Amino acid sequence: MSNSNGRVSEITFKVVIGVFFGFAIAAAISRVVIRLWLRMRLRLDDYLLLCSTACLIAATGLLYYGTPTIFLAAELTFNPSAVFESGTNQSNLLHDVSLFPEINWKYLALSWTTIFLIKFGFLSLFRQLVDRVPPVYRFWKGTLVVTILVCVFAICDVFIVCPK
Repeated sequence: MSNSNGRVSEITFKVVIGVFFGFAIAAAISRVVIRLWLRMRLRLDDYLLLCSTACLIAATGLLYYGTPTIFLAAELTFNPSAVFESGTNQSNLLHDVSLFPEINWKYLALSWTTIFLIKFGFLSLFRQLVDRVPPVYRFWKGTLVVTILVCVFAICDVFIVCPK
């Protein structure tokens, strides 16, 4: 069995994820350092950024842990004969494939949490800019309500679909 499902190898996948993860962590650390250097304190949007960074770290760790399972599931989907011809132990194969949904749902929950924490951080930042302009502030409140509803749906959807 190969570690590549056609276009992207497992190593390339991990390297690209690692590079973008590094950019995200560097940006988050830079933002916090600059905020502390200029203002000497953190605000709500900074704390939301730190929480989203923690979720991103957990999601990326889970993605790295689950990469072999993801590639195995893709191989079974697109080329099942190669998996069975490679002499892989059937019981180990079943166990590895059974991990895929659990890893996927946890990864999705962490990823959506990361995304929405960033969205709430931006909303917190923008609130400081628009709270003295009533029409824009009403629009901001509407945006906040819609974002909360979508956030609750996106995160709960992962657990509603998950049978465990």
